[in-house]
Amino acid sequence: MALSIRNLRGAIWIAAFIAALYAVSVYNSFFDTRVGYIYDPATDRLFQVELTRSINRCDKWTPLTPFKNCFFGDIGRVEYQGKLKAIEERYSLMKQNPKAWLENKQKEIDALLAGTSGTEFAFWNITYYRTMQAPVSELLPKILHSLKDSTTDQTPDLVAIDAVIARDSVKADPVEIEVVRKALLIRGRAASKIAVGEFEP
Repeated sequence: MALSIRNLRGAIWIAAFIAALYAVSVYNSFFDTRVGYIYDPATDRLFQVELTRSINRCDKWTPLTPFKNCFFGDIGRVEYQGKLKAIEERYSLMKQNPKAWLENKQKEIDALLAGTSGTEFAFWNITYYRTMQAPVSELLPKILHSLKDSTTDQTPDLVAIDAVIARDSVKADPVEIEVVRKALLIRGRAASKIAVGEFEP
């Protein structure tokens, strides 16, 4: 009898420990973020964005359900990456000639520290709305065609959007605001490929 009670207590402690770990995991999941990108085909600009959970599109019980995720589509932090063509060239140089890439990187850092880079520090903010005005295939540049079939959780990783882009800097008074039509939101596996420089040759 004593052995049975001891086993029951042990089982209760194990169950309580697992439940506590799961509760912590669920709590931390509310603060998860994903890397995403906004691409403007008209200007070839690429923005890296921090994607957070779209709570308004997520069932209240979804975060409590194992192996089920909310849609990561709300934009947090935004960083302007530059022209996509220039980014692809840098990745290509890094893979083909790492020494030359490092030298160029050091020159950029030195110019930035010396204040001669010509780069102005700015804060960016982006709001987007889905659009049906253009198919995704028409918005993808040639070097990103390998992303066209990417999906995550049965949700397309490439979404046609209209975006409102705000730029705030020392010289921007008032804040510069522009409306960008027919852009792309890139998320999930497609965004992961861009992050590691997987471009079409």
